[in-house]
Amino acid sequence: MATGILPAGTRPAASEQAFFAAYRWCLNPMLTLRELLRHLAAEVQRYRAGAAEAWQTEERRINLYLFTCAIACTLDDYLAARPYSLAFVARRFPRARTAARAAEALLHAPHAALSRSAMARAAAWRGQWSACVDAVCDLLLGGSEAPFLAAVRALLPAAPGALGEAALCRRMRIPEAFRCQDLTHHDAAAMLDLCLPLLPAPDQPVAMIGPRTAGAYFAPLAAARLRSLGYARVSWITVRPKDGLSASESRAIRQALAARARLLVIDDHPNSGNTLRLLLNALRALGAQSSQIVAVLPGHPAVPAWPLPDETARGGQFRLLPPADRYQARLLATAPAARALAAANAASAGCAPTPSPWRAGAPPPRPTPPSPPPTPPSPRATPMVSRSASSAYSPWEAAW
Repeated sequence: MATGILPAGTRPAASEQAFFAAYRWCLNPMLTLRELLRHLAAEVQRYRAGAAEAWQTEERRINLYLFTCAIACTLDDYLAARPYSLAFVARRFPRARTAARAAEALLHAPHAALSRSAMARAAAWRGQWSACVDAVCDLLLGGSEAPFLAAVRALLPAAPGALGEAALCRRMRIPEAFRCQDLTHHDAAAMLDLCLPLLPAPDQPVAMIGPRTAGAYFAPLAAARLRSLGYARVSWITVRPKDGLSASESRAIRQALAARARLLVIDDHPNSGNTLRLLLNALRALGAQSSQIVAVLPGHPAVPAWPLPDETARGGQFRLLPPADRYQARLLATAPAARALAAANAASAGCAPTPSPWRAGAPPPRPTPPSPPPTPPSPRATPMVSRSASSAYSPWEAAW
Protein backbone atom coordinates (compact mmCIF):
# COMPACT_ATOMS: atom_id res chain seq x y z
CA MET A 1 0.00 0.00 0.00
CA ALA A 2 1.07 3.60 -0.36
CA THR A 3 2.97 4.75 2.70
CA GLY A 4 4.82 7.87 1.72
CA ILE A 5 4.90 11.63 1.55
CA LEU A 6 5.50 13.88 -1.39
CA PRO A 7 8.27 16.35 -0.47
CA ALA A 8 7.83 19.97 -1.48
CA GLY A 9 8.56 20.53 -5.16
CA THR A 10 8.65 16.81 -5.95
CA ARG A 11 6.37 15.31 -8.59
CA PRO A 12 5.01 11.79 -8.10
CA ALA A 13 6.37 8.93 -10.12
CA ALA A 14 4.82 8.34 -13.52
CA SER A 15 3.35 5.02 -12.37
CA GLU A 16 1.60 6.75 -9.48
CA GLN A 17 0.25 9.51 -11.70
CA ALA A 18 -1.16 6.89 -14.06
CA PHE A 19 -2.65 4.88 -11.19
CA PHE A 20 -4.49 7.76 -9.54
CA ALA A 21 -5.55 9.32 -12.84
CA ALA A 22 -8.09 6.51 -13.14
CA TYR A 23 -9.92 7.87 -10.08
CA ARG A 24 -10.66 11.43 -11.17
CA TRP A 25 -14.35 10.60 -10.86
CA CYS A 26 -13.96 10.43 -7.06
CA LEU A 27 -14.12 14.23 -6.88
CA ASN A 28 -17.86 13.59 -6.94
CA PRO A 29 -18.13 10.63 -4.55
CA MET A 30 -21.93 10.74 -4.08
CA LEU A 31 -22.53 7.90 -6.51
CA THR A 32 -25.82 6.45 -7.65
CA LEU A 33 -26.34 2.70 -7.53
CA ARG A 34 -25.88 2.60 -11.30
CA GLU A 35 -22.52 4.36 -10.97
CA LEU A 36 -21.45 2.07 -8.15
CA LEU A 37 -22.12 -0.97 -10.32
CA ARG A 38 -20.24 0.54 -13.27
CA HIS A 39 -17.21 1.55 -11.20
CA LEU A 40 -17.12 -1.84 -9.51
CA ALA A 41 -17.02 -3.57 -12.89
CA ALA A 42 -14.13 -1.32 -13.96
CA GLU A 43 -12.29 -1.91 -10.68
CA VAL A 44 -12.65 -5.67 -11.08
CA GLN A 45 -11.03 -5.42 -14.51
CA ARG A 46 -8.14 -3.38 -13.12
CA TYR A 47 -7.71 -5.81 -10.24
CA ARG A 48 -7.62 -8.81 -12.59
CA ALA A 49 -5.10 -7.06 -14.85
CA GLY A 50 -2.61 -6.91 -11.98
CA ALA A 51 -0.53 -4.03 -10.67
CA ALA A 52 3.08 -2.95 -10.90
CA GLU A 53 3.46 -2.57 -7.13
CA ALA A 54 1.96 -4.30 -4.10
CA TRP A 55 0.41 -1.12 -2.68
CA GLN A 56 -1.62 -0.67 -5.86
CA THR A 57 -3.08 -4.15 -5.48
CA GLU A 58 -4.00 -3.33 -1.89
CA GLU A 59 -5.66 -0.07 -2.93
CA ARG A 60 -7.77 -1.94 -5.49
CA ARG A 61 -8.67 -4.67 -3.02
CA ILE A 62 -9.96 -2.02 -0.62
CA ASN A 63 -11.91 -0.38 -3.43
CA LEU A 64 -13.58 -3.69 -4.24
CA TYR A 65 -14.68 -3.93 -0.60
CA LEU A 66 -15.97 -0.35 -0.50
CA PHE A 67 -17.91 -0.67 -3.75
CA THR A 68 -19.43 -4.02 -2.88
CA CYS A 69 -20.60 -2.92 0.58
CA ALA A 70 -21.85 0.43 -0.75
CA ILE A 71 -24.02 -1.41 -3.28
CA ALA A 72 -25.49 -3.60 -0.54
CA CYS A 73 -26.08 -0.63 1.77
CA THR A 74 -27.74 1.52 -0.91
CA LEU A 75 -29.99 -1.30 -2.02
CA ASP A 76 -30.95 -2.14 1.58
CA ASP A 77 -32.00 1.49 2.07
CA TYR A 78 -34.03 1.34 -1.14
CA LEU A 79 -35.81 -1.86 -0.14
CA ALA A 80 -36.55 -0.60 3.38
CA ALA A 81 -37.64 2.88 2.31
CA ARG A 82 -41.19 4.06 2.82
CA PRO A 83 -42.63 7.09 1.02
CA TYR A 84 -44.28 8.23 4.25
CA SER A 85 -42.29 7.92 7.45
CA LEU A 86 -43.77 8.81 10.84
CA ALA A 87 -40.75 7.57 12.77
CA PHE A 88 -40.04 11.09 13.98
CA VAL A 89 -43.53 11.23 15.52
CA ALA A 90 -42.92 7.95 17.36
CA ARG A 91 -39.58 9.25 18.65
CA ARG A 92 -41.07 12.56 19.76
CA PHE A 93 -44.20 11.06 21.32
CA PRO A 94 -43.41 7.53 22.57
CA ARG A 95 -47.00 6.92 23.69
CA ALA A 96 -48.22 7.47 20.14
CA ARG A 97 -45.77 4.94 18.67
CA THR A 98 -48.41 2.27 17.96
CA ALA A 99 -50.80 4.75 16.33
CA ALA A 100 -47.97 6.23 14.25
CA ARG A 101 -46.96 2.81 12.96
CA ALA A 102 -50.55 1.97 12.06
CA ALA A 103 -51.00 5.26 10.20
CA GLU A 104 -47.71 4.76 8.39
CA ALA A 105 -48.76 1.27 7.27
CA LEU A 106 -52.02 2.65 5.83
CA LEU A 107 -50.21 5.43 3.99
CA HIS A 108 -47.65 2.99 2.64
CA ALA A 109 -50.13 0.34 1.43
CA PRO A 110 -50.86 1.81 -2.05
CA HIS A 111 -47.15 2.25 -2.80
CA ALA A 112 -46.40 -1.29 -1.64
CA ALA A 113 -49.11 -2.76 -3.87
CA LEU A 114 -47.89 -0.90 -6.95
CA SER A 115 -44.21 -1.71 -6.45
CA ARG A 116 -44.48 -5.27 -5.11
CA SER A 117 -43.19 -7.02 -8.25
CA ALA A 118 -40.32 -4.56 -8.78
CA MET A 119 -39.31 -4.81 -5.12
CA ALA A 120 -39.44 -8.60 -5.27
CA ARG A 121 -36.99 -8.68 -8.20
CA ALA A 122 -34.66 -6.23 -6.48
CA ALA A 123 -34.87 -8.13 -3.19
CA ALA A 124 -34.04 -11.42 -4.93
CA TRP A 125 -30.94 -9.88 -6.55
CA ARG A 126 -29.96 -8.30 -3.22
CA GLY A 127 -30.21 -11.68 -1.51
CA GLN A 128 -27.71 -13.12 -3.97
CA TRP A 129 -25.44 -10.09 -3.59
CA SER A 130 -24.72 -11.08 0.01
CA ALA A 131 -22.47 -13.80 -1.39
CA CYS A 132 -20.39 -11.08 -3.08
CA VAL A 133 -20.17 -9.12 0.17
CA ASP A 134 -19.04 -12.20 2.09
CA ALA A 135 -16.50 -13.08 -0.60
CA VAL A 136 -14.97 -9.60 -0.82
CA CYS A 137 -14.64 -9.46 2.99
CA ASP A 138 -12.84 -12.82 2.90
CA LEU A 139 -10.60 -11.43 0.15
CA LEU A 140 -9.81 -8.29 2.19
CA LEU A 141 -8.79 -10.49 5.12
CA GLY A 142 -6.38 -12.46 2.96
CA GLY A 143 -8.64 -15.10 1.44
CA SER A 144 -8.90 -16.31 -2.14
CA GLU A 145 -10.06 -13.95 -4.86
CA ALA A 146 -11.77 -16.69 -6.90
CA PRO A 147 -15.14 -16.78 -5.04
CA PHE A 148 -15.56 -13.01 -5.27
CA LEU A 149 -14.64 -12.77 -8.94
CA ALA A 150 -16.98 -15.65 -9.79
CA ALA A 151 -19.89 -14.13 -7.86
CA VAL A 152 -19.42 -10.68 -9.39
CA ARG A 153 -19.16 -12.15 -12.88
CA ALA A 154 -22.49 -13.92 -12.38
CA LEU A 155 -24.45 -11.04 -10.79
CA LEU A 156 -23.27 -7.76 -12.32
CA PRO A 157 -24.69 -8.35 -15.83
CA ALA A 158 -28.14 -9.09 -14.38
CA ALA A 159 -28.25 -6.02 -12.12
CA PRO A 160 -29.88 -3.44 -14.48
CA GLY A 161 -32.80 -5.69 -15.34
CA ALA A 162 -33.30 -6.96 -11.80
CA LEU A 163 -33.06 -3.66 -9.96
CA GLY A 164 -35.05 -1.25 -12.10
CA GLU A 165 -34.65 2.46 -12.73
CA ALA A 166 -35.88 3.65 -9.32
CA ALA A 167 -33.24 1.63 -7.51
CA LEU A 168 -30.44 2.45 -9.96
CA CYS A 169 -31.01 6.19 -9.49
CA ARG A 170 -30.75 6.03 -5.70
CA ARG A 171 -27.63 7.66 -4.27
CA MET A 172 -25.40 6.07 -1.68
CA ARG A 173 -24.85 7.44 1.80
CA ILE A 174 -21.24 8.08 2.74
CA PRO A 175 -20.24 6.34 5.98
CA GLU A 176 -18.96 8.72 8.64
CA ALA A 177 -16.65 5.99 9.89
CA PHE A 178 -14.46 6.52 6.82
CA ARG A 179 -15.37 10.11 5.98
CA CYS A 180 -14.60 11.85 9.27
CA GLN A 181 -13.66 9.28 11.91
CA ASP A 182 -10.59 7.84 10.14
CA LEU A 183 -11.59 4.24 10.82
CA THR A 184 -10.52 1.38 8.56
CA HIS A 185 -11.37 -2.25 8.03
CA HIS A 186 -8.51 -3.09 10.40
CA ASP A 187 -10.49 -1.40 13.18
CA ALA A 188 -13.60 -3.46 12.45
CA ALA A 189 -11.54 -6.64 12.87
CA ALA A 190 -9.95 -5.25 16.05
CA MET A 191 -13.37 -4.45 17.52
CA LEU A 192 -14.53 -7.98 16.80
CA ASP A 193 -11.47 -9.39 18.57
CA LEU A 194 -12.40 -7.42 21.71
CA CYS A 195 -15.69 -9.33 21.88
CA LEU A 196 -14.30 -12.84 21.53
CA PRO A 197 -14.34 -13.56 25.30
CA LEU A 198 -18.06 -12.71 25.35
CA LEU A 199 -19.05 -14.96 22.45
CA PRO A 200 -20.22 -18.57 22.72
CA ALA A 201 -18.31 -21.60 21.47
CA PRO A 202 -17.47 -21.64 17.75
CA ASP A 203 -20.21 -24.18 17.04
CA GLN A 204 -22.90 -21.83 18.44
CA PRO A 205 -24.69 -19.19 16.31
CA VAL A 206 -23.67 -15.53 16.28
CA ALA A 207 -25.65 -12.80 14.47
CA MET A 208 -23.86 -9.58 13.58
CA ILE A 209 -26.10 -6.50 13.44
CA GLY A 210 -24.74 -3.35 11.82
CA PRO A 211 -26.61 -0.04 11.98
CA ARG A 212 -26.38 1.53 8.56
CA THR A 213 -24.38 3.25 7.20
CA ALA A 214 -21.12 2.18 8.89
CA GLY A 215 -22.59 -1.15 9.96
CA ALA A 216 -23.07 -2.13 6.33
CA TYR A 217 -19.28 -2.19 6.04
CA PHE A 218 -18.38 -3.40 9.54
CA ALA A 219 -20.92 -6.19 10.14
CA PRO A 220 -20.04 -8.39 7.12
CA LEU A 221 -16.32 -7.87 7.72
CA ALA A 222 -16.66 -8.84 11.38
CA ALA A 223 -18.64 -11.91 10.28
CA ALA A 224 -15.83 -12.83 7.88
CA ARG A 225 -13.33 -12.42 10.70
CA LEU A 226 -15.38 -14.79 12.86
CA ARG A 227 -15.53 -17.36 10.06
CA SER A 228 -11.76 -17.18 9.72
CA LEU A 229 -11.52 -18.02 13.44
CA GLY A 230 -13.58 -21.19 13.02
CA TYR A 231 -17.10 -19.96 13.78
CA ALA A 232 -19.38 -21.91 11.45
CA ARG A 233 -22.80 -20.40 12.24
CA VAL A 234 -22.36 -16.69 11.58
CA SER A 235 -24.94 -14.39 10.00
CA TRP A 236 -25.14 -10.65 9.53
CA ILE A 237 -27.79 -8.04 8.86
CA THR A 238 -27.83 -4.26 8.58
CA VAL A 239 -30.60 -1.98 9.80
CA ARG A 240 -31.40 1.73 10.06
CA PRO A 241 -32.84 2.09 13.58
CA LYS A 242 -34.08 5.67 13.20
CA ASP A 243 -36.38 4.56 10.37
CA GLY A 244 -37.59 1.47 12.21
CA LEU A 245 -36.95 -2.14 11.22
CA SER A 246 -38.49 -3.41 8.00
CA ALA A 247 -40.50 -6.62 7.91
CA SER A 248 -37.61 -8.56 6.35
CA GLU A 249 -35.12 -7.18 8.88
CA SER A 250 -37.41 -8.09 11.80
CA ARG A 251 -37.89 -11.55 10.35
CA ALA A 252 -34.15 -12.15 10.05
CA ILE A 253 -33.57 -11.08 13.66
CA ARG A 254 -36.41 -13.28 14.91
CA GLN A 255 -34.85 -16.23 13.09
CA ALA A 256 -31.52 -15.53 14.80
CA LEU A 257 -33.24 -15.35 18.19
CA ALA A 258 -35.10 -18.59 17.51
CA ALA A 259 -31.71 -20.22 16.91
CA ARG A 260 -30.53 -18.79 20.27
CA ALA A 261 -27.85 -16.71 18.57
CA ARG A 262 -25.72 -14.21 20.45
CA LEU A 263 -26.40 -10.76 18.96
CA LEU A 264 -23.32 -8.64 18.32
CA VAL A 265 -23.95 -5.00 17.39
CA ILE A 266 -21.04 -3.20 15.68
CA ASP A 267 -21.04 0.45 14.63
CA ASP A 268 -18.91 3.59 14.43
CA HIS A 269 -18.56 5.74 17.54
CA PRO A 270 -21.82 7.32 18.74
CA ASN A 271 -22.65 10.92 19.47
CA SER A 272 -25.69 10.98 21.73
CA GLY A 273 -26.22 7.23 21.76
CA ASN A 274 -29.80 7.63 20.52
CA THR A 275 -29.34 5.34 17.50
CA LEU A 276 -27.87 2.56 19.62
CA ARG A 277 -30.61 2.93 22.23
CA LEU A 278 -33.28 2.72 19.51
CA LEU A 279 -31.68 -0.44 18.16
CA LEU A 280 -31.43 -2.09 21.57
CA ASN A 281 -35.09 -1.30 22.26
CA ALA A 282 -36.07 -2.72 18.86
CA LEU A 283 -34.14 -5.93 19.57
CA ARG A 284 -35.84 -6.32 22.93
CA ALA A 285 -39.22 -5.72 21.28
CA LEU A 286 -38.47 -8.70 19.02
CA GLY A 287 -37.76 -10.89 22.03
CA ALA A 288 -34.06 -10.41 22.72
CA GLN A 289 -32.80 -10.25 26.28
CA SER A 290 -30.25 -7.59 27.16
CA SER A 291 -27.87 -10.33 28.29
CA GLN A 292 -27.92 -11.76 24.73
CA ILE A 293 -26.63 -8.53 23.23
CA VAL A 294 -23.03 -7.38 22.94
CA ALA A 295 -22.28 -3.95 21.46
CA VAL A 296 -18.82 -2.97 20.30
CA LEU A 297 -17.87 0.53 19.23
CA PRO A 298 -14.71 2.55 18.63
CA GLY A 299 -13.85 4.79 21.55
CA HIS A 300 -13.36 8.51 21.10
CA PRO A 301 -10.77 10.66 22.91
CA ALA A 302 -13.44 13.24 23.81
CA VAL A 303 -15.70 10.63 25.47
CA PRO A 304 -13.41 8.09 27.16
CA ALA A 305 -16.15 6.34 29.21
CA TRP A 306 -19.09 6.34 26.84
CA PRO A 307 -21.27 3.20 27.45
CA LEU A 308 -24.89 3.85 28.46
CA PRO A 309 -25.24 3.29 32.23
CA ASP A 310 -28.94 2.42 31.99
CA GLU A 311 -28.24 -0.25 29.38
CA THR A 312 -25.35 -1.64 31.39
CA ALA A 313 -27.65 -1.90 34.39
CA ARG A 314 -30.11 -3.93 32.29
CA GLY A 315 -27.41 -6.47 31.51
CA GLY A 316 -26.13 -5.07 28.23
CA GLN A 317 -22.47 -5.68 27.48
CA PHE A 318 -20.32 -3.05 25.80
CA ARG A 319 -16.78 -3.02 24.49
CA LEU A 320 -14.90 0.05 23.28
CA LEU A 321 -11.83 0.04 21.06
CA PRO A 322 -9.41 2.48 22.77
CA PRO A 323 -8.51 5.44 20.51
CA ALA A 324 -4.81 4.59 20.88
CA ASP A 325 -5.50 1.11 19.46
CA ARG A 326 -7.01 2.33 16.20
CA TYR A 327 -5.07 1.36 13.11
CA GLN A 328 -4.36 4.96 12.15
CA ALA A 329 -3.16 5.88 15.65
CA ARG A 330 -0.84 2.87 15.78
CA LEU A 331 0.50 3.63 12.31
CA LEU A 332 1.17 7.28 13.07
CA ALA A 333 2.91 6.34 16.32
CA THR A 334 5.68 4.52 14.45
CA ALA A 335 9.07 6.18 14.08
CA PRO A 336 8.87 6.59 10.26
CA ALA A 337 5.48 8.26 10.57
CA ALA A 338 6.70 10.61 13.30
CA ARG A 339 9.65 11.66 11.12
CA ALA A 340 7.41 12.16 8.10
CA LEU A 341 4.92 14.27 10.05
CA ALA A 342 7.73 16.38 11.50
CA ALA A 343 9.09 16.96 8.00
CA ALA A 344 5.67 17.91 6.64
CA ASN A 345 4.94 20.29 9.53
CA ALA A 346 8.38 21.89 9.25
CA ALA A 347 7.92 22.45 5.51
CA SER A 348 4.45 23.93 5.91
CA ALA A 349 5.84 26.30 8.55
CA GLY A 350 8.51 27.50 6.17
CA CYS A 351 11.39 25.44 7.59
CA ALA A 352 13.56 23.07 5.64
CA PRO A 353 12.15 19.54 6.02
CA THR A 354 14.42 16.81 7.21
CA PRO A 355 15.06 13.90 4.85
CA SER A 356 12.47 11.14 5.07
CA PRO A 357 12.92 7.45 4.29
CA TRP A 358 9.32 7.17 3.08
CA ARG A 359 8.46 6.50 -0.53
CA ALA A 360 7.01 9.48 -2.35
CA GLY A 361 3.51 9.39 -3.69
CA ALA A 362 -0.07 8.48 -2.71
CA PRO A 363 -3.38 10.32 -2.60
CA PRO A 364 -3.52 13.57 -0.59
CA PRO A 365 -4.59 13.49 3.09
CA ARG A 366 -5.97 16.18 5.30
CA PRO A 367 -2.85 18.21 6.24
CA THR A 368 -2.11 19.35 9.81
CA PRO A 369 -1.94 23.18 9.71
CA PRO A 370 0.14 25.21 12.16
CA SER A 371 -1.62 27.54 14.59
CA PRO A 372 -2.67 30.10 13.53
CA PRO A 373 -3.19 28.61 10.05
CA PRO A 374 -1.17 30.34 7.34
CA THR A 375 -2.40 31.20 3.88
CA PRO A 376 -2.51 27.85 2.04
CA PRO A 377 0.35 27.51 -0.46
CA SER A 378 -0.15 26.00 -3.89
CA PRO A 379 -0.87 22.24 -3.84
CA ARG A 380 2.26 21.41 -5.84
CA ALA A 381 4.52 22.97 -3.22
CA THR A 382 2.79 21.48 -0.17
CA PRO A 383 4.16 18.25 1.31
CA MET A 384 1.38 15.98 2.47
CA VAL A 385 1.08 12.75 4.39
CA SER A 386 -1.00 10.48 2.22
CA ARG A 387 -4.43 9.19 3.20
CA SER A 388 -3.08 5.75 2.47
CA ALA A 389 -0.24 6.39 4.88
CA SER A 390 -2.59 7.41 7.66
CA SER A 391 -5.58 5.11 7.17
CA ALA A 392 -4.66 2.67 4.41
CA TYR A 393 -7.69 3.69 2.42
CA SER A 394 -8.45 4.40 -1.20
CA PRO A 395 -8.54 7.60 -3.27
CA TRP A 396 -12.34 7.28 -3.30
CA GLU A 397 -12.45 7.21 0.51
CA ALA A 398 -10.07 10.16 0.61
CA ALA A 399 -12.63 12.19 -1.37
CA TRP A 400 -15.25 11.53 1.31
